Amino acid sequence: MKDVSVIVRYHNKGDFDLLKNALFSLCIQGDVTVTPLIILHNCEENIIREIKEYISFLSSDWAMKKRFVIENINDDSDIRSTMLNRGIALNESRYLAFLDYDDVIYNGAYEYLLERLEKTNTAFSAGGCRKATFDVSGRYNYCESKVPFLNFTPNIFYFLVDNFLPIHSYMIDTHMVKQDDLYFDESLCALEDYELLIRLVSKYRMDLKGLDHFVCEYRIRNDETHTTPFHDLSLIDGDEKWSHGRSKISELLGELKFELSLKELKELI
Repeated sequence: MKDVSVIVRYHNKGDFDLLKNALFSLCIQGDVTVTPLIILHNCEENIIREIKEYISFLSSDWAMKKRFVIENINDDSDIRSTMLNRGIALNESRYLAFLDYDDVIYNGAYEYLLERLEKTNTAFSAGGCRKATFDVSGRYNYCESKVPFLNFTPNIFYFLVDNFLPIHSYMIDTHMVKQDDLYFDESLCALEDYELLIRLVSKYRMDLKGLDHFVCEYRIRNDETHTTPFHDLSLIDGDEKWSHGRSKISELLGELKFELSLKELKELI
């Protein structure tokens, strides 16, 4: 049975019920052993204990019996990229995926992405994602709508325009990527996943043929707390972070070279 490590980010202001949903979604992944690498930000001991207890509860019927890792980082700054890099450093599996605490993976997603990687012999493979909007105004959350994340069929050169792949919609074969290339830019507090993808697609082959098969949900809360590690949005200087991220992306696009076949050029015109 093949093993997939999944880096799960969770911060101290996050909704613990959403984290439980995310972890539960990892349970049913077909003929795949899932190793969660749960990276926490400023979490108290009682939260860490609750997470361990919940994983123990799930693991009795979960293909996660090999091992799991929980590591807490105490830091008052925005360390979203640092958390991902720490998970990469802890990874011992050939196959690597990512999942934020407020999103979910569909049943059999990792088995499907593994099959795509083996079939295409590429460095990373992506599946389709649905955007689910949740109303959180009442006592119980409910899904208002669920639509495809993309309304077009992209190829890798659409990365020159924008990021179209949520971080939990793809899997990386770490044997196909040089260790020095597999990192997140820790100067970025926004668009850190976009920066990684641009660097990787400029060097390695990516499989996008599986985008018509949905593997995950990108969950949006109508109070917008899904986008930030703080419930008080006034604490975030979002414009500055996004501006820095966009500037970094623009600089990177000006430096990297992409190979383009005539067929792919024709598709873009």
